[in-house]
Amino acid sequence: MRYYLNIPVPGDLAARVSAFEQRWQGSAKSDPHITLVIPRLLLPGQSEADLVSRLEAALSTLPAFPIHLLGLSHFGNKRVLHIGVERSVAFARCHEAAMRAVEGVLEPPSGEHASISHPHITLATKLSPQKGEQAWQAALPQDWSGEFMCDRVQLLRIGPRDAHWIVVATLNLLPSSFISTEE
Repeated sequence: MRYYLNIPVPGDLAARVSAFEQRWQGSAKSDPHITLVIPRLLLPGQSEADLVSRLEAALSTLPAFPIHLLGLSHFGNKRVLHIGVERSVAFARCHEAAMRAVEGVLEPPSGEHASISHPHITLATKLSPQKGEQAWQAALPQDWSGEFMCDRVQLLRIGPRDAHWIVVATLNLLPSSFISTEE
């Protein structure tokens, strides 16, 4: 089984992202999100219960925090379109706490996306240059900026026979006084 940790995208924004993704990429294996810990395998001798327990201990003391959306962006030659997310101090604290919690439970991170140096919400991925340009032009008129409150983090699991990621735990952050400007 592979596991990863994400921040779920709320309501209206999730619906917009899903609709865009469906149009340009097809169905996705998980709902719109911001990745905190990339997909990794459990280490031998570790269990899902160990992972959940460590994450609960690490994240339950963190306050909820605002996620600031920076607007439309892309990786590569528009092969991946995404909404940029500010790597705020609060986001970095949450990411670091999650990384410490999974250390010794999940295999070490590897690959180009291991650091989460450019947090984002994927709109479409694995696009050809032509389709990437078409999707870019379709996305440009829309406002992809804004903010929302991160008040929880999700742990997801996928097995070799699973078609989609399954939420196995929702980890709540402490309440905050932040009020979203999104309607």
